[in-house]
Amino acid sequence: MSDIKKISKAKFETEKKGKKEHYKHHLILGNFEEFDFDKLLNEDKGKDYEGILWKNGKVKRDLKVEEDDIVYIYYTNLPDRINRILIKCRVLEKDCLYCETPEEEEKMLKGEIDKIPAIRLKFENALCVNSDKEKFSQEALFNKYGINNLQGKQHLKEDLLQKNNDNKLEEYYQRKLIEDLEKACNSKKYKNYSLEQLAEDMNKMSKCTLENCKGLKDANHNTFQKENGMNYYEAHHLIEQCNGRKDKKFPKEIIDNPKNIINLCPNCHKRIHNGKKDDRKLMVTYLYKKNKDVYNDLLSRVEEVKDGEEPLKWLLKQYGIDN
Repeated sequence: MSDIKKISKAKFETEKKGKKEHYKHHLILGNFEEFDFDKLLNEDKGKDYEGILWKNGKVKRDLKVEEDDIVYIYYTNLPDRINRILIKCRVLEKDCLYCETPEEEEKMLKGEIDKIPAIRLKFENALCVNSDKEKFSQEALFNKYGINNLQGKQHLKEDLLQKNNDNKLEEYYQRKLIEDLEKACNSKKYKNYSLEQLAEDMNKMSKCTLENCKGLKDANHNTFQKENGMNYYEAHHLIEQCNGRKDKKFPKEIIDNPKNIINLCPNCHKRIHNGKKDDRKLMVTYLYKKNKDVYNDLLSRVEEVKDGEEPLKWLLKQYGIDN
């Protein structure tokens, strides 16, 4: 990919109380399943250009930024199922074209294909990777910082306003979020945290949860790298979504609870559904006991369990392996 040319010099500012004001901190959403680490690593260390291209078009609202603004990226579909702010970047260039090849760029500039607006970002920090991964999670953003509407792209307001005015409460929380994010990024733990380290840590999370299941004979947890450079795994609902949704037994918050979704290698995922009865029983029991308190809490809402049936026995019955 050749160096991307600027296509506009427009000033992007917001109007507030009759005065032009530009917000310098922004929050954008990304899907980890589409997070191409190989591409990001190559772009971040490119010889002919610098930075990471991020599409800024074909959405209802593009992001109004200026060079040197800060962008935090909130990712969904992470391997550990905890959606959260994961990356801090700085805007290098606000008006770029998003294209994969020099030929594609040339066609865009000639008007032969649609132009896709982009911004160029410089990776600065990763955060919330291991022990503090819930610090800026969806739950924390809602409960601690008052951000209850995660949009595709949005500004973080820096105004430090009075807390007792309901209309200004959200802006107060957003200011606090910026302060806490900067504090985390400047901490010893993450200040020099590289994209390579992030890729390594994410791949450690992308492993089969049954790797340490003793007694599982002929277990082969081999997998492969996907196109985006990450290890391939499959998501398994321990409380099975097919039964729950078909019979309308469970509300969505049980089936789609992140703690009910487990990473399995392709072999184990096929085996837990189609393997020998004794193997399947061993696997389900191991996964249940690994997070016993969590599943007891989730299953406490099931009528049969409420009536006194043991949670594990009920779970094994759903898989048809209770005897």
